[in-house]
Amino acid sequence: MLHGRLPKLECPVVPGRSPHPLRAMKGTSSPSFPGLTLVILIILSTLLPAHVPAAGRPSFTWTISDPSASHTGSRGTVSLAGSLHLLTRESFHVPKAMVEAYREARMVVFETDFDRMGDPAAHARMRALGMYPEGQTLEQHVSPETFTLVHKRAVRDGIPSTHINQLKPWLCALSLAAVEFQRLGFHPQYGIDRYFLDKAKKDGRQRVFLETVDQQLQLFSAMPAPQQESFLRQTLYDLDLMGEIAPDIVRVWTTGDTHTLYELLSRSFSDYPDLYRRLFTERNRRWVPKLERLLGSRRHAFVVIGAGHLVGPEGLVSLLTTKGYALVQR
Repeated sequence: MLHGRLPKLECPVVPGRSPHPLRAMKGTSSPSFPGLTLVILIILSTLLPAHVPAAGRPSFTWTISDPSASHTGSRGTVSLAGSLHLLTRESFHVPKAMVEAYREARMVVFETDFDRMGDPAAHARMRALGMYPEGQTLEQHVSPETFTLVHKRAVRDGIPSTHINQLKPWLCALSLAAVEFQRLGFHPQYGIDRYFLDKAKKDGRQRVFLETVDQQLQLFSAMPAPQQESFLRQTLYDLDLMGEIAPDIVRVWTTGDTHTLYELLSRSFSDYPDLYRRLFTERNRRWVPKLERLLGSRRHAFVVIGAGHLVGPEGLVSLLTTKGYALVQR
């Protein structure tokens, strides 16, 4: 997902949601946790000290191989790592299996080039796609209820309404999330993918990117207007719950529990199937041929992507298994 700088905004909670999936599984009641914040939190650690998996427990790391070519040694091996895009300094931890998979690789593959997210050209493109032209405002393009929620949060936090009113719903949502994560101490500089990107540059590893910065921006900017407003409303609701839900999500991640992570995703997106398809299913399908080309080479590659892309029937682990590849969770 996006890692660049975003306008500093923050927004309120939207009331009246159903129980959160993880809480529902436990038989207790708590607010639901759908949308943008879930997408980010499934790849987050928590504000607490890092949870280190017990010895013998799997991590969100898989090794992929092609059994039909294993006897010839003519094909490469690809390792998939489910990333934590944001971490706090205190919670930063790289699982041992990921470190070992990286050491075996000579090529490292990322969702996008995070360094380019900071380029002036990327910022200009974000503004062009995410801000209304002169004479148009957010208030004109969303429901009065949605704008009231945004406005109340802006007033509460001392944010000028003229600033927030310039943003389209998708950029408003991302901006609100970025500021809230920063307030809680989460930063991309402590993310797993940032760690491996910096390490790959230092070690002289070849770096490959599955998507361009513009493609990542278009994931959000090309959403239809009603979907953008839903995206914004989800974000308004989700942000105040991060501190409560993050420990549940990180426990799922640290134990390599793919089933529970997928249950969390599928329940949270049950009312937003189009958004799930856009952010996960369609991208996974586009990435499969790229991973197959890596497997068809003689190179050993380490692929770092968000953990949500690896789970469920439309996740990369399942898609590649269906195509006959052997995947072993490490």
